[in-house]
Amino acid sequence: MKHRSGRGVALAMSGWMFFIILLMILAEVVRIEILFALTLLGMLLIADITTPSHVRPTFLKGLNIIIATGVVIFALYFIQAIMEVIGV
Repeated sequence: MKHRSGRGVALAMSGWMFFIILLMILAEVVRIEILFALTLLGMLLIADITTPSHVRPTFLKGLNIIIATGVVIFALYFIQAIMEVIGV
């Protein structure tokens, strides 16, 4: 069985973020909220794709902590945006 390291995940994440930033620059819509949301989406997708079914590599523990923190921050931002819309 091939040993998986976090290097492939880091390269995939870096490529995804570069792609997002490039698209935002080309569309002339550079907003941190969009970057954060799409980066979090990419992390979730890449973590799901790279996770083997029967073993748990050590690099995934740290990635899951980062993802959980991102989800909490996204939820707080989402709640704040909803509060602004309803006028509270």
